[in-house]
Amino acid sequence: MWGTGGATGANPEVDHAIWLEDPVGDYYVTILDWGEGVNFNYTFKLLHPNGTIQTITGTFDGTNYPYTYFVGPASWGSPKAYKILKVVNDGTKFVVTKL
Repeated sequence: MWGTGGATGANPEVDHAIWLEDPVGDYYVTILDWGEGVNFNYTFKLLHPNGTIQTITGTFDGTNYPYTYFVGPASWGSPKAYKILKVVNDGTKFVVTKL
């Protein structure tokens, strides 16, 4: 389920996109920039396959982009998608790091 109308503390986005059954490799969690040039704090709560929860927090700086990005879906207006977290799936566990 995704947050409708944008994620907020009261309406967070929930994503179940990466599974151990997915191909072994590197995946990225991204933040979409809709051209607003805003700064905001974020919190990711990650449920690992072993049941542990990892929390990663940070601030997205919408005026200074030291992040790697790619162009998001054209059907969404082609926003820039900035890589915030790297998820390594080795087939038995996830290792998640903040970029």
